[in-house]
Amino acid sequence: MTEPAAETTDPLLAFILSCLTPLLATSSLADAANAARQAIAAYNATAADQLLTIAQVVGFAIAALDNLRLSASLTHEIALVDDARDVYRFLGREVPSHVIRINATQAPR
Repeated sequence: MTEPAAETTDPLLAFILSCLTPLLATSSLADAANAARQAIAAYNATAADQLLTIAQVVGFAIAALDNLRLSASLTHEIALVDDARDVYRFLGREVPSHVIRINATQAPR
């Protein structure tokens, strides 16, 4: 398998393309789809087990991105702001106004 066809009937290849295309979309969806196809073709997958490896890598990458999204939640931001306040107070410095601001959705510590 050197170059995936524009319309593929292989469900594994279709899955890989459907996952990669949005990640590569910067200007147009067609360019992103072509970039995804080129990335798969560059791997030179010759058998179904190699496509499975590509699908696993893509799946793990998407899971990692989702974990990053979840770790950037508001509760972590609150904890970091609280820690920053504690550091300033420990150093005996005035807490800057950008650290003092509290979001209305934040729960008190």
